[in-house]
Amino acid sequence: NGIEVMTGTSMATPHTSGVAALVWQKHRNYTPQNVKAAIMNTATHDVKNANGTTESVERVGSGRVDAVRAVNQDVIVYNADRPDIVSQSFGVTEAKTNGGVQRFTRKITVDNIGNRAHTYVVSFAGTTQMPGVSFSYDPTVSVGSGGKATITVTATVDPKALVKTQDPAQAKIQLGKARQYIGSLSGRLVLSENGQDLRLPLQIAPKPVSDMKVDANAIEFKDAKTAQTQVSLAGTALNQGGYRSALGAFELGASSPRLQSTSLPAPSTQALDLQYVGSAVKDGKLAIGISTWGNLVSVMPSSEFQVLLDTDGNGRPDWVVVTTRATGLDYPLVGLVRVVGNSLQRDGAGNIVYTDQQPLNGSWGDTDTNTMDTNAIVLPVDLTKMGLDPAQKDLSISYAVSTFSYAQSDAIDST
Repeated sequence: NGIEVMTGTSMATPHTSGVAALVWQKHRNYTPQNVKAAIMNTATHDVKNANGTTESVERVGSGRVDAVRAVNQDVIVYNADRPDIVSQSFGVTEAKTNGGVQRFTRKITVDNIGNRAHTYVVSFAGTTQMPGVSFSYDPTVSVGSGGKATITVTATVDPKALVKTQDPAQAKIQLGKARQYIGSLSGRLVLSENGQDLRLPLQIAPKPVSDMKVDANAIEFKDAKTAQTQVSLAGTALNQGGYRSALGAFELGASSPRLQSTSLPAPSTQALDLQYVGSAVKDGKLAIGISTWGNLVSVMPSSEFQVLLDTDGNGRPDWVVVTTRATGLDYPLVGLVRVVGNSLQRDGAGNIVYTDQQPLNGSWGDTDTNTMDTNAIVLPVDLTKMGLDPAQKDLSISYAVSTFSYAQSDAIDST
């Protein structure tokens, strides 16, 4: 006796599968890639949030499916380099601020499977904006019956002008905490003819980066008893538009050789192949610094970092530090869990009991600590939560680091 709005793949997949069956029923010569493109290209209905703001392609792709248009579509648009992909992303692009303006190009194929020629006007409908980056493209494209044409898209990035901006459809605060996000220029490339549009998601996420180095040979201590020294930095720092470079110093705990890619369960797990781990203590907190051989897209839910802490010197872990998430909060957390016997402490329902939780890298999203698309993270631990005195001079903690992935049950790498 009414309607109900539901979201998620469990609801969308059956309906989209039905639309795909209808498309293939009419176009029996279509490949699975053709069917996918027909559905996505004609999904021209914007999806909006509760405030009426159009959701970005990163969140909802091309748009809401139009079954009738998908069935009747005989011109499709897709990635020229990867015909199975119905979008074009330049990805996260690092740009040194002293490197000058950079330009990147991508190709898009317009494939006319029908029996009449078409000429389209090309435009861009943006959903996220970002100063310092822009798209340019061929203004029109013509494709003959049964033929193909190519559209060239160029992304121009001025590193010095980049400002980190957030998707206007995103909530800035979750559970009272500033969320993480990537600044990007994104939207839909639109091909228009006689009031009918075709769309293809288009995106680039440029990120200005510093170019700073420390000469390893210049790091010297006066003698074995000296605990502090000064190091000289050389290069270009970064402090602009919400981006700021940061430096952390850690005592090296272990280094790990690179694993053979053939021994890893999936290409993405290269980001869990440990490179260096180290530790530092400051302001009452223990910080475990970790670098990996590959860049992490994000920390959790597909990846997990775990640190075992032995605080009483008996050779057995007393605490476990683990990356985790909280429901309703789009930010990676670092949880501290007590070890009871040989297991993590749990409540009566079997849920892990966290003694404390800290934001990854020690800061929330209002300070950009580069939590995504990076190979370096910091796991902070409040020493007092473990009953330890940060001022204790002979404080000794042993630790071991492991990484885990959904791709396999055993650890990907361990120190």
